[in-house]
Amino acid sequence: MVLALGIATALIAAGVQGALVGSASRRLAGTDAATEIQLRAKMTRGERIAGGLLVITVLCMAAARMF
Repeated sequence: MVLALGIATALIAAGVQGALVGSASRRLAGTDAATEIQLRAKMTRGERIAGGLLVITVLCMAAARMF
């Protein structure tokens, strides 16, 4: 059960990376300075969310191994 939660959070993290970071990085080339700041902020937010989800994934993997 715990391992399934870890798998789910890893898949959600991949989706967040693809949706937020991937779309912003594709639009980043050739934009003006104001738009670039907004896109970089969106990428940072997506990476932080994905990082938190991956921490949960690692904790679930460790908990599944321990019990």
